[in-house]
Amino acid sequence: MRSVVRTSAKLGVVCFSLAFGASSLRIFWRTPASAWLLRNRRYMGLSFALFHFLHLAALGALTLSFPAFRAALTPVTLLVGGTVYGFVAAQALTSNDRSVRLLGRRRWTLLHTVGSYAIWGVFTESYLPLALADPLYVPYLAVLVAAMGLRIARRVRATRKGA
Repeated sequence: MRSVVRTSAKLGVVCFSLAFGASSLRIFWRTPASAWLLRNRRYMGLSFALFHFLHLAALGALTLSFPAFRAALTPVTLLVGGTVYGFVAAQALTSNDRSVRLLGRRRWTLLHTVGSYAIWGVFTESYLPLALADPLYVPYLAVLVAAMGLRIARRVRATRKGA
């Protein structure tokens, strides 16, 4: 189960980072690969959701099987984790054109933007101490930082063009 927890988290963070950075990457790196990623961003996000819910199922199995694991859960972990899983579920359920029409572009964008930043924050908070303790986690933190760096660079570029 611990292997499933680790593997699902690692695959999830890569899929999330690719979806999170896809549009910004396309602006700075106009290649067939970035075009493909942008076209398939929805499916990358849905893949992330699948991995993340597999991760939750494995965590649930560990919690039920090991009292020490259950005892280590804090109310903050449950609140923050529950909130992020709520965003993951809402984003996965609304990752279709019909939901964009029903919610309206503005509300749909708000949900996906706020949710993505919340997910990014929790992933970064989780992977930073892991990367500091074990170099094998550095690439996962690096893709998170790169995705955010691309988004910030895109904002800076848009601000400069508008000024």
